[in-house]
Amino acid sequence: MEPVDLAKLETAIKYVERIAEGNNPVNNLPMEEDAVLNNPNVIRCMYFVKGVLEEVRSVPGNTYLAVIYNQNAQEFVVRNLEKMVNGETEDDTEA
Repeated sequence: MEPVDLAKLETAIKYVERIAEGNNPVNNLPMEEDAVLNNPNVIRCMYFVKGVLEEVRSVPGNTYLAVIYNQNAQEFVVRNLEKMVNGETEDDTEA
């Protein structure tokens, strides 16, 4: 696997953080309240993804995207994305 392009990684972290904060990732302007990216489930997932990307960034030397969190964390993201796609409410989703 190729080392990660750190400039692209920094941009990805910045964009994911902007989405998590309720802003358009490109221009950093607030998104409309009813935008799908303002869904609490999406926001939680974006903060999780940001943490994973920051962990990738923190690996000294050879940084690889093969850094993977444990299976439970992966299942949390998949489960919540599936619930969001299926239109389940925040109350239906485990934190």
